Amino acid sequence: MNLLKKKNIIFFVFSIFLLISFMSCSSTQKYPAEATIDGSVTIKPKKFDSPDNTGLAFGFITGGKSLMGSDKYPGGLFFLQINPKMEAKSMVMAFEDMVFYTSSQPVGMHFHLVSRVTTSGNVTYYQYPGIQDAPGAIDVIIKKPGLNYFGSYTVDKSNNFVTDDTKTELDALKILKKKLAKTSWENTIDSRIKELEK
Repeated sequence: MNLLKKKNIIFFVFSIFLLISFMSCSSTQKYPAEATIDGSVTIKPKKFDSPDNTGLAFGFITGGKSLMGSDKYPGGLFFLQINPKMEAKSMVMAFEDMVFYTSSQPVGMHFHLVSRVTTSGNVTYYQYPGIQDAPGAIDVIIKKPGLNYFGSYTVDKSNNFVTDDTKTELDALKILKKKLAKTSWENTIDSRIKELEK
């Protein structure tokens, strides 16, 4: 094997290594895949309260597309409960395949995205949409008992969250069903899926 071929092989292997490293850094899960309230209380799906008197909010949030065309993890998303009539709480939503969801919550809770943390390689980026509906803000509101779909979001060229019409409530429910199987929410999810498939 001549020197040129060796150099080409080394360059190819090194390029693949860099690509894998970049993809893993861009999509690494930084938070537990369970809903977390006030930073420390992790609530497992089987512990969720009944959908008869509490609500669960869910929807898609992605960080755009990767080089390979798959959805990117949007980063660490930190929400605050801002309804002054309700208990003050912070929350990190659980997620499965880019479907983010809350634990069961009282009707009236209004969680607002106040910060986002993303990483790319060795660089960490911080965004603070704030309370005043700045670009990139997302509101997650428990409007009624049962399921509350808050929509689908991706990022624009400025890396702010915008609505995404390519994903639907039905798509999200089919993913959520896997995570909440054999819980008190399974029948509610099945009923809503059948309703949307009519």
